[in-house]
Amino acid sequence: LYELYLKLIMDVVKLVVYFVFFSIVFTYYGIPIHLLRQLYLSFKNVNERLRHFLLFRRVTANLNERFANATEEELEATDKVCIICREEMTAGVGAGAPKR
Repeated sequence: LYELYLKLIMDVVKLVVYFVFFSIVFTYYGIPIHLLRQLYLSFKNVNERLRHFLLFRRVTANLNERFANATEEELEATDKVCIICREEMTAGVGAGAPKR
């Protein structure tokens, strides 16, 4: 999660720096054709990362509503070990309850 935030922030900063540099060069020397590609690629990267970030937020926002809590019977049918974190699961209600 933090890596996603960090990469998005880094790409936005990179885009801003390229745009400021492009503006300075454009003001004093005319259109810098060699910087157009970098400016375009930076904008494209920010757009892609922002799209991925919004998709990630949309998917993770409703995970608790999409999956019901596991019951004691369902846990008894398995070995009560989470396949992701390898910790023992117990039946319960709330954010820490195991999901199906």
